[in-house]
Amino acid sequence: MSNWVTRSVVVLLLAISARGAWTPPADKKFTEDQLKVFLDTQKDWLNEDAKILHDISASQTDAMRIAAAGDLDKRYQACLARHKISREEYEWLGQQALAAWSSLTFFDKAYKETNDQIDAQTKENNAKLADAEKRLTTYQKAQRDGVRVMSAEDRDESIQSAKDDQQSALDEAKQHGDDATAAQAEAKQHDADAKIADDLAANPPSDISSGDRPRYIDNKKSEAQAARDAAKDARSREDDAAKAEAEAQARATIAAQQAAHPEVPITDDEKATVKSDNDAAIAAVKTDIAECQLQSAQMGAESQQLKISAEQMNKDIPEGNLDLMRKYADRYHDQLTSAFSAGSTTQPAHP
Repeated sequence: MSNWVTRSVVVLLLAISARGAWTPPADKKFTEDQLKVFLDTQKDWLNEDAKILHDISASQTDAMRIAAAGDLDKRYQACLARHKISREEYEWLGQQALAAWSSLTFFDKAYKETNDQIDAQTKENNAKLADAEKRLTTYQKAQRDGVRVMSAEDRDESIQSAKDDQQSALDEAKQHGDDATAAQAEAKQHDADAKIADDLAANPPSDISSGDRPRYIDNKKSEAQAARDAAKDARSREDDAAKAEAEAQARATIAAQQAAHPEVPITDDEKATVKSDNDAAIAAVKTDIAECQLQSAQMGAESQQLKISAEQMNKDIPEGNLDLMRKYADRYHDQLTSAFSAGSTTQPAHP
C-alpha cells in the first residue's frame, strides 16, 4: 500500500469518529487556559502520531499497515481524555489557533516588513520631493535674476579661476605698458636725431668744404628721414602696445567682476547660455517632481490596500485570540515545525 493510501486511511478513520456535545462560543474567543490545554494536548498527540507513523512505516504488508492504523481513533480519543478535553473543543481550538497564528505571521512578519518598507520608501520619496521643490525654487529665481546656479565647490573654483585670469591680464597689461613706454622713448630719441640731422643739413659745419657740402647735406637729409621713419615705427608700436594694454586691462576688469560675482554672466553669449541652462534645469526638476508625486500616489495606494487586506484577514479573529497566540507563538511554532518535519499523519491543528 502506498504512502498516499496510508494517509488516506488515517484521515478516513479520523473523519468517521463520533462528535460530542461541546458547543463553541459565539464570540469565537478562547481563554489562556484553553490554549494551554490545547498546546499540551497537541504536543502529546504529535508524539503519539509519530509512533503511529513509525508503526505503519515498519509494517511489511498492507494488512499489517491497516492493523497498525486500525486503533488510530481510539488512541486519539485516549490522548484527548488524558487532557480532559473533548474532540470538538480540541479541533475548534486548533482551527482558532491556526487562524490567529496565520494572522500573526502576516502581521508580525509580512505585514510589518511590507509596511516598514513602504514607510521607508515614502520617507525617501518625500525627501527627494522636498529637494526637487527646493531646487525648482532656486532655478526659477535664478532665471528671473538672470544668474547661474552654482554649488559652493563650483563657486570657489570659478572665483579662483577668475582671480588667476585677472592676475594674468594685469601682468600682460603691465608688459604692454612697459613696451609702450619703451616705444615712446624710442620715438622721442628718433625725433631728436631727425632734428639734429635736419639742422646739420640746413647749416653744415664750417669745416665742410664747398665741394663736400652737397654730399654732406644729402647724407644728413637721409639720416633725418631714416630717424623720422624709425620714430613713426616706434609710435606705431607704441599705439599697438597701448591698445593691447587697454584690452588686457579690460579683461582684468571683467575677471575682477567675475571673481566678485561668479554667478552673474558678463557677455551676451554667457547670458544666453545661462538662460538655456536654467530652462533645461527647470524642465528636468519638474520631471523629477512629477515622478516623486506619482511614486507618492502609488505608495499611498499600496499602503491603503495593505491596510484593507489586514482588516479583511482579522475581521473574524477576536483581538484576545491574537494576544494569547502572540504570547504562545514560539511554542506553537515549534510544535508546528516539529510536526511537518517529522511527516505527521495529521495536521497539528486538525488531528
